[in-house]
Parts: sequence; C-alpha cells; structure tokens
Amino acid sequence: MDYATYAEGEAVLGWLNASISLSGNQVDWNQFAVKFLNEIGNKVKSMNLSVGHIKIIVQNGTNYLVGNITNDSGFAETRGNAANSDQAQMIVNARVGLPPHLLEKLVRESLIFSVEDKINFAIKAWKCISPGYPNPTYRYSRNF
Repeated sequence: MDYATYAEGEAVLGWLNASISLSGNQVDWNQFAVKFLNEIGNKVKSMNLSVGHIKIIVQNGTNYLVGNITNDSGFAETRGNAANSDQAQMIVNARVGLPPHLLEKLVRESLIFSVEDKINFAIKAWKCISPGYPNPTYRYSRNF
C-alpha cells in the first residue's frame, strides 16, 4: 500500500464521530432519522462535497434504524425500524471532504433543523478531526 497516497486522500476528509441522546413525546424515530439524513444529503449535494460516508444508527430499546449516504449525490438510504417512543440514542459517523470545523457545523445545523421544537437532544460525545498520517503496526514488505 502506498501510505503517502492513502494519507493524502484521508487528509482532505473531516472525520466526525458523535453519540447523541434524543427525547420527545412519542417521537417517530424513523421519520426523524430520514429528515436528519435528507438535510445532510441536501447540504452535501448543494455544496458539491466529496463523501466517504455518512452513517447513523438510531436506537430505541431493541428497535433500530441504520441510515447512510455513501456518495456525492446526497441520496440517503435507510433500513430497519426505530419505532416510536419517548427516548432514543443516535450515533453519527461521517467522513466528508470538509475541514473538521465545517463538517461539525454542517452536522450540528442539520441536527438542529431536524429536531425542530419537538425533540430535545443531549450530546454525549462529539469528536471532529482531520486524521493524521497512518502508522500501522505491521506492513507488508512486498505486494501479493
């Protein structure tokens, strides 16, 4: 593997990992998740951004929905059923061609737009970075 090329490709991506608690009155978490992903997708498309991936998991007890955007079109796909309840958890994992502070802004604005005044959220963990140069423990000395 050419680590210089790999590192160059990763360096243009902002990496965001977040864990968020959500609450409201009998919220349809599927509808929320689709709205959130579509808002991010619309921003990605309108800004003509490169997307490595944008993934979410919305979990409500044993019910969950997985959603992702995996290309520059902004098209979101979902599967599963997070159902309705008063509380849910969401994990967001994104790799997008933006500096970290702009990726963070894009995701926060999309979250605020999606919760409107019906859903409360509390950020449990939020980390947005640009990756460093890869330094693997083991490297192959020849190609196979």
